[in-house]
Amino acid sequence: MSDPDLKLDLKPDPKSTQLEKARALTHRCLMLSIQHQRLQPLLDAFVQEIKTYVGCDAVGIRIRDDAGWIPYQAFDGFSERFYLSESPLSLNTDQCMCIDVIGGKTDPSLPFFTAGGSFFINGTSRFLETVSEEEKGQTRNMCNMEGFESVALIPIVMGQGIMGQGITGQGIMGLIHAADSRENMAPLEVVEALENVAIHLGMALQKIHLEEELRTSVRELRFLSSRLLTIQEEERSRISLGIHDELGQDLSVLKLRLSAIRNRLRKDQKHLQSECDALLGFTDEVIGNIRRLSYDLHPSFVEGLGLNAAIRQLIREHAELTGIEIEDEIADLNDLFDNKAGAMIYRIVQEALQNIRRHARADTVGIIVQKRDDQVLFKIRDDGRGFPTVVAGKGEGLPGGMGMLAMKSRARVIGADFSISSRPGKGTEVFLSIPAGGNKGNDG
Repeated sequence: MSDPDLKLDLKPDPKSTQLEKARALTHRCLMLSIQHQRLQPLLDAFVQEIKTYVGCDAVGIRIRDDAGWIPYQAFDGFSERFYLSESPLSLNTDQCMCIDVIGGKTDPSLPFFTAGGSFFINGTSRFLETVSEEEKGQTRNMCNMEGFESVALIPIVMGQGIMGQGITGQGIMGLIHAADSRENMAPLEVVEALENVAIHLGMALQKIHLEEELRTSVRELRFLSSRLLTIQEEERSRISLGIHDELGQDLSVLKLRLSAIRNRLRKDQKHLQSECDALLGFTDEVIGNIRRLSYDLHPSFVEGLGLNAAIRQLIREHAELTGIEIEDEIADLNDLFDNKAGAMIYRIVQEALQNIRRHARADTVGIIVQKRDDQVLFKIRDDGRGFPTVVAGKGEGLPGGMGMLAMKSRARVIGADFSISSRPGKGTEVFLSIPAGGNKGNDG
């Protein structure tokens, strides 16, 4: 028989059980912080976790805005009347305990405040009976009027909000509000567990805030990049027209006058005739150079004859300048892109061919343009000297490095995927994938 004095007390330790529950809550909230990338789903998930853990009637999360309003961004269990009355609170004009907690105006020496800046009370009616009307002042006391006896308000801190033993309002972005109609539903250990939850929520909110700022900066950068490239094309067009209409016409007039002088020379003025013929030939070369320069600045083929004609013109020019024949297989691109996208595509191909001409030392070049499903694929390859792909990805310290960055920027403007693959001695391939039928690039 067993000795009754040796029986073990197998009842669980309440403190140990509460501690395990708090640890499990903290872990779940940490996982929520990692999983959620958007604000509202994150807040909704935290509300449900807190409500389940505390076992209370209602939980809400207030988030302050730049104007000082502290509306509930997520809640569960509050009545519509309470929400409509309490949500539109202002740090600038209203008085209540929510305002004090978010403003960091708490005193940890008082029994209903914690060192972490939280407020908690487990009998609002009993507490208010001990407070004079003068001490109540203009405080709203809406929680008690709604029938909530247990109330906990936990500050959500962003960044370095904790200062010594207290907490400043500067880093507090909001609060967790837990409430219940029963007394003693917000003991100190529960409030301390919720303070740990608020830390993870604050970090998650800060992460979402920084990510949104980054997305905004990227959108602004893309908009500015798009505007810069558009203005660049417009300025090139203006200069091109000026060269063609003014300088080109002046040279044509000069050629006519030289021809007139040539025709008035006597037959015995052979030397002067030769000089005039040389000047006429030189003038023709200048006119040709002017036309090429004007075309490079503003490829009228893109808007006039279409993108296919413009790209084939680039191929002919490259062949004339380098003596390298280009193998090409180009699908019909006309009417697939608007003028802006067509101009950007033209510039990317132009820059790729210029880089080959200047740096690649290639013997062969191939251009393949294919329509595949809803994409148009460009491949421009050469068998030149190539370069390390790690460096290529950065677009720095390379032959034509700025040109590569310009190609990436233009691709981004029209919503295209752009990449460069290369190895020393193995040539280079430029790859471009563009949505067909329009421009889904980011202008802002």
